Amino acid sequence: MKRTASLRYSLIGLTAMTLVFSCTKDKDDLKKPADRILGVWNIVKETEVTYNKTTGAYKDSSSVDIPQGLFTIDFRSNGNVYTRISENGQIALDTFRYELENESLLLIDGDEYIINKFTNDHLITTDYYDDNTSNVKHTLEFKK
Repeated sequence: MKRTASLRYSLIGLTAMTLVFSCTKDKDDLKKPADRILGVWNIVKETEVTYNKTTGAYKDSSSVDIPQGLFTIDFRSNGNVYTRISENGQIALDTFRYELENESLLLIDGDEYIINKFTNDHLITTDYYDDNTSNVKHTLEFKK
């Protein structure tokens, strides 16, 4: 009887340890930001929200899902980012400089992109621009 109770407690302890050490949080597996940004990302969604330049009132919004592979952006360790846009049988390639300031700010060709979400395989950025009649909030969603 004593031996059975001891064995039972050992099994419970082993089971508990297995559960504790086998469950990891996503954050535990998160790479360093400089490593996380590297590689080919697909832009999968683009959203724009437009505000009246004078009053600041909401005017319009649009959201477009982008098929995987249509617009890719490749961050390299040399500080360059290579873009590839494939549209209507044409391929447009370009190269820009980039700098990851921290986990909340990305600079591409001098333009600021606020980072809203940044995991190993999911990135969401927001930038703002003025189109002479409106102020535009521009959001891009990337996936690896």
